[in-house]
Amino acid sequence: MLEAVQVPELLAATRESLSYFMPELFLAVGLLLVLLLDLVFKPVNRRKIIPWVSLGVTLITMGLAWGMLRVSPTVIFSGLIVVDPFAGYLKIFLGLATLMTILVSVRNRELEPYAVGEYYILLLSLYFAGMLLVGSVNLLMLMLSLEMVSVSSYLLVGYRRERRASMEAALKYIVFGAAASGTMLFAISWIYGLTGSLYLGEIAKVLAGARTLEPGWIVIMMLLLAGVAFKIAAVPFHFWAPDAYQAAATPVTALLTVAPKAAGFAMLIRLFYHGFSTYNPQGPTGYATWEPIAGLGWPFLVAMISVATMTWGNTVAIWQKNIKRMLAYSSIGHAGYMLMGTLVMTQEGVQALLFYFFAYLIMNMGAFIVVMALSDVLSDYENIEAYQGLWRRHPWLTLTMALFLLSLAGIPPLIGFWGKFFLFSAAIHAGWAWLAVIAVINSAISLFYYVYVIKNMVMEPSTREVSGIFTPLTYRIALIFGIAVFIFGLIVTPMNRLAARSSEIVTEFVHSDLRSHFLSHLPDHIVAPVQQVASENVPAK
Repeated sequence: MLEAVQVPELLAATRESLSYFMPELFLAVGLLLVLLLDLVFKPVNRRKIIPWVSLGVTLITMGLAWGMLRVSPTVIFSGLIVVDPFAGYLKIFLGLATLMTILVSVRNRELEPYAVGEYYILLLSLYFAGMLLVGSVNLLMLMLSLEMVSVSSYLLVGYRRERRASMEAALKYIVFGAAASGTMLFAISWIYGLTGSLYLGEIAKVLAGARTLEPGWIVIMMLLLAGVAFKIAAVPFHFWAPDAYQAAATPVTALLTVAPKAAGFAMLIRLFYHGFSTYNPQGPTGYATWEPIAGLGWPFLVAMISVATMTWGNTVAIWQKNIKRMLAYSSIGHAGYMLMGTLVMTQEGVQALLFYFFAYLIMNMGAFIVVMALSDVLSDYENIEAYQGLWRRHPWLTLTMALFLLSLAGIPPLIGFWGKFFLFSAAIHAGWAWLAVIAVINSAISLFYYVYVIKNMVMEPSTREVSGIFTPLTYRIALIFGIAVFIFGLIVTPMNRLAARSSEIVTEFVHSDLRSHFLSHLPDHIVAPVQQVASENVPAK
């Protein structure tokens, strides 16, 4: 048992951790509030109250997360989670994606026949799990957060349970997710057996101090990458994405192409920067750098996945006739670009990746919001040919969609151009020039299918009947996003500075006394066997 004298110290350590955990804590309380409202109110009142309560909870959570941007990198809950500007930026990013999804879901035609309470509970659950995932530096915590993100995503894809396509896509998503989770858990069990720790900082110390590493570590890296690649829809673990994105309700698709993907990249950075690299505060280029631990081989594996992902995604997108499926393959291609950013392993690279996240949110979610707006006036709104002659009927919406597509292709002066410029420049500075050349070629390939949609909207004669009126909120949000793509392309500095401030990632893993207090008071017959097994499996020095 713990000595009484230690209890105040344990309480103080927990209280200090909770003070850094306020955004997540408030969101958890807000999630329970939405659940309670769903149980109390009648169905008619739920649609009037729950969306706006969820919106308020998301806004306040984002405000609390904004305060975390100024916090010095800190390890909380005995090393399970870190609070640093990198995590703070991504918490705001995830909140913004959730906020936009809530707004466009309020009067969405695809979601109207279904229960409202569970939907917003799942949105907030996904946001909460993503916040945990971007700060996890313990393999067990990371795995639990990842599973919560995955389960929320599965349920959102299959939310329209009366549609066979949605249920089929959700089932495919679950099967792939189960396989990816299994491979990651297998890798984690090996890591724990070989290093005796689940804390990424301690794993890096053990591996960096080893004289040689066994070839089996390459297999472990492959198994870990399988789990990460599934979450970010990277080749060859992308097969679930086109079906899931096409079959899900459009607001859900817009969210899934942005939020879980960003959280997955944060997980990749935490894993491979903190767990399988060493930190150098002053690299050759003047930026802080991380250097891969020799013998693991994960940079080469990530580079090959990056090439395959961007090439496959952009090539297959050319043949798509369904706008949601085309944007799904486009999303796969962009995952390849972002993978290139993780290889840079400098603070400049992290900054470029964070800026790209913001640019991708505006232009990709904007494109899906236009699709949602068109669902009000076109019966076959997912068919690209249905967009023929759209310029003559809805010129402003056509111009907005063109801005999003050209920005995704990286055409100046739109924000997508600067996102790719910063990302490719960082890759060239870090010695990945050949990868940047492949990325530029893929950007050129992507023009074919983006311009194909614009051609249908502007040059082809109208062949579809238009009926109905736009949902005002969705239409206005689409126009606002279109203006943002252009304005942020002209005024890049503010967002780039925010990304620069947020690129500071925790490097000192000093665990709080909470963990050591518990371990020091456990009986020897429990602690000794565990320490012995760990010491026997540490790589030879």
